[in-house]
Amino acid sequence: MRFARISFALAGVYGLAATLSLYFRAPLSPDTQWLYGFAGAAAATQLAYLLIASDPVRFRPVIPVGIVSKCSFAIPMTLLYARGAVGPDSFVFALIDYALAILFAVNFVLLKPRA
Repeated sequence: MRFARISFALAGVYGLAATLSLYFRAPLSPDTQWLYGFAGAAAATQLAYLLIASDPVRFRPVIPVGIVSKCSFAIPMTLLYARGAVGPDSFVFALIDYALAILFAVNFVLLKPRA
């Protein structure tokens, strides 16, 4: 259980730092509105990871949602990288999300559901 707490806490803190930094990347305009919408939705998901960290067994049913969330960024970034539309400096974030998705899956398997 300690491993799961640390895993989700680190994922949540890392994710908040990464997503909230998007608010400082570009001025708000009709061209950047998607960036701010993504940042807000992604930051809310990071709060869910922190919630899971507070009691991983209780919130075990939410872990698959976290896996899907990580893949929802990593897979499109992989496709963009394969097409040459993004460079390795952007693709590294997809690799981090793949690693976190795998870590979440391992925790899901290791955690025993409450009776």
